[in-house]
Amino acid sequence: MELVALGFFTVAFGLAAIFTPLARRLALALKLVDRPLGRKGHDDPVPYLGGLAIVCAFTVTFALIFLLPRTGLYESWPLLAAYGPKDKLFDPTILRGLGWIALGGGVIFLLGLADDRFSLGPWIKLSVEIAVATLLALLGVRIDFYGPVASTILSVLWVVGITNAFNFLDNMDGLSAGVAVICAAMFFVVTVQTDQLLVGITCITLAGAAAGFLLYNFHPARIFMGDAGSLYLGFMLACLTMATRYYHYNDTDTVLRLAMPVLIMGLPLFDAASVVWIRLRQGRPLFQGDRNHFSHRLVALGMSTREAVLTNYLVAAATGLGAMLLIWVSTAGGLIILAQALLIFSIVLLLERAGKRKP
Repeated sequence: MELVALGFFTVAFGLAAIFTPLARRLALALKLVDRPLGRKGHDDPVPYLGGLAIVCAFTVTFALIFLLPRTGLYESWPLLAAYGPKDKLFDPTILRGLGWIALGGGVIFLLGLADDRFSLGPWIKLSVEIAVATLLALLGVRIDFYGPVASTILSVLWVVGITNAFNFLDNMDGLSAGVAVICAAMFFVVTVQTDQLLVGITCITLAGAAAGFLLYNFHPARIFMGDAGSLYLGFMLACLTMATRYYHYNDTDTVLRLAMPVLIMGLPLFDAASVVWIRLRQGRPLFQGDRNHFSHRLVALGMSTREAVLTNYLVAAATGLGAMLLIWVSTAGGLIILAQALLIFSIVLLLERAGKRKP
């Protein structure tokens, strides 16, 4: 599975690396640029439309998943044929669910694109996100949790929360895209552990598309993904986590396994929660941008932009790596992993507080 996934990652990465400069030229031609005003951290206008490159690279590569069982490519590719009959491997139910996720992601991308161009209000975006997440839940893409009503509510909250967490995280060059690569790669590892080839290929394809874009987005960024890209990445990751199984079929202790996606997404959730808390405490609007994000707070403590972004990557990796062990450990081991994640974020908060007192 790893070699097959490497092929899909490489295709998505290569396409994103090709599409991103083209998207940059298109953005400049259409004058879709982010101007350095107010809280912006860059000195010159930077074009948007990086999200278009990510979506195109992912979609073209993802289409291969649907084409493989319908052509002779499957039989001619021994690495795939080794996994068994294609009717068993390319489960129609899983394919259908992934197709719905991709279509929903397309709607969210268009929503973000409209926001980049026309600056839609937060309630319009939330309404569309809720509607898409609800529709997907009704189509079966949801968290199974004590009945359809509870499952739908929890699924919508998860999708909307993660979608906007990655949108919040898109506040510094290379941050949201890089964390998306880390999270998607970790979910891929989970699918390898639980033998979920189709979902795993989709996760690593998303990682490849984001990584190819990151070549041009890491500081100093030559192009931004815009809301179109950050909302899309967050939405796709949220939905793919719901399509992923976090336990073996013969497992009996599965409750702690369900904490895995929360820990893998720990960094974007931490950033969003801390920003919301600061804005509430200061009496500021929740959806009004500011420089109170975790990355901004690190820069205020003396880090450079690159150092702050890399620190975010390390925190995301630290919590996610422990989470991937949940599938193998006992209940006691799982509780230790949860405690470890809490301690990591507690250390981060203590270091931030100590840094603020430094003369």
